[in-house]
Amino acid sequence: MLEGKVAVVTGAGRGLGRAYARAMAAAGAAVVVNDIDADVADETVALIASAGGKAVAEPGAIGAAETADALVARAVEEFGRLDVMCANAGVLRDRTLRNTSDEDFDIVIRTHLRGTFQRADRGEPVPEAMRRRGLGTADDAAPAVVFLASDAAAGVTGQCLAAGGDRLALWSHPQEVAVAVRDGGWTPETVAAIFPSVFEPRLQDYKQAPPPGAATPPGTSTPEKKGAQ
Repeated sequence: MLEGKVAVVTGAGRGLGRAYARAMAAAGAAVVVNDIDADVADETVALIASAGGKAVAEPGAIGAAETADALVARAVEEFGRLDVMCANAGVLRDRTLRNTSDEDFDIVIRTHLRGTFQRADRGEPVPEAMRRRGLGTADDAAPAVVFLASDAAAGVTGQCLAAGGDRLALWSHPQEVAVAVRDGGWTPETVAAIFPSVFEPRLQDYKQAPPPGAATPPGTSTPEKKGAQ
């Protein structure tokens, strides 16, 4: 699905980023693997190479212009172009604990952290009931990312897509507007197959209205201003 394309994946040394990088390489893309930790970036490159894929490591902290320039330059230098930028790197500093009870905190940790660790890090599959509710592994989110990086998703922009376990959903803040569930999870090809019928009819329209006085192109209409007098 991504043959001939070149991708940069930031934060690709572990977790979701590593899953995205490996999935893109498996789909045919050459991948520039970025992570602040050079050792884990090299590990991801080794995993991709051992599976027959193409990848190079370009470590560095995201946020500096120098790192961004280096990532683009490395992609062009090694593979001649850059088609996909997967901005996965990030940090979480959630300090809204004053409204969380001990019981609620323990349930979250036990379900989302220890539950995934016990089953996925020990090689055990996530139970079907949990997968259908959207709880899975990092690899479960990767097919949707590969689809979004492909030509099949060229018309998709500004959307919020949620993927986890067997569940794939389109969101329109603050709620889901379309959802599909597939036993056994998703592949880039099955995401591409279901997207036109299930999700495309519900995509949000982000087209900008023409400025006042401008001619409206044939076949289009100017959105109404609701509530205006």
